[in-house]
Amino acid sequence: MEALPEKKCKCMGIRYCNFCKDPDVRKHFKDLYPLEDTTSIQTYNVLPTDLFKCSSSNGEILSLDEILDFSGFHVFSDFITEEMENHVVTQLQQSGKWVESQSGRKKIDFGPQANFKKQKIKEGHFKGLPECMKPVIEKIHSQIGSGLVKDDMGTDISEKVKNFEEVEMNVLEYDSERGSNIAPHMDDLWLWGERIFGLNLLSETSMTFTKDNMEVVFPVKRRQLYLISGKSRLEWMHGIKQEHITGKRMVCKRVKQE
Repeated sequence: MEALPEKKCKCMGIRYCNFCKDPDVRKHFKDLYPLEDTTSIQTYNVLPTDLFKCSSSNGEILSLDEILDFSGFHVFSDFITEEMENHVVTQLQQSGKWVESQSGRKKIDFGPQANFKKQKIKEGHFKGLPECMKPVIEKIHSQIGSGLVKDDMGTDISEKVKNFEEVEMNVLEYDSERGSNIAPHMDDLWLWGERIFGLNLLSETSMTFTKDNMEVVFPVKRRQLYLISGKSRLEWMHGIKQEHITGKRMVCKRVKQE
């Protein structure tokens, strides 16, 4: 009898990485399902040079607002300096708290433990956010919250930041060698609320928003801050495709329990 291969990843269900992406490997493990066929999805790629426009699958340039009911995703380029980025990355990499996650990712959680079945949190385990992120959080409030800094599309989102309180942070490391990705998902509202801030580090990527049979691919630059809110948060799932990870990428997501 042929020996079964050793499972070398944490993937389950439809999740995958470089180790388990091959159908011949997946069939050996009951906790891995066949990968979904996404060839029928209509894709719109937002132009890096004009965030108001996108290109369709056939190359046609279209106005994003006119063809899709998509709003609430805001980006802030060069939100931190390269020096600050190096400091944050170094401190997080040396924290010793990294654990293996699904889809070829590693993660660190700074926040209360959550019971998703009962929708309850246990706050006694939370010991605060890392010191290296405090200057970033202060800048969000002092510059974006005051209206001094607008997003890359010229939008003032100070009203969305006024009562924003950081009580949890999730750090994810992606690596192209592991085939890292994150499947389209919608973070639980009961825990993470209606607004999610993220800070993209180490390399640029693209975030894919999915709804029905459509997807919007939005470029995200290195050292760029982003906010998922409004319709992009409540009506669209978001994820990162494997092909949009080059080298290593780290993202710090700060959220508020509403």
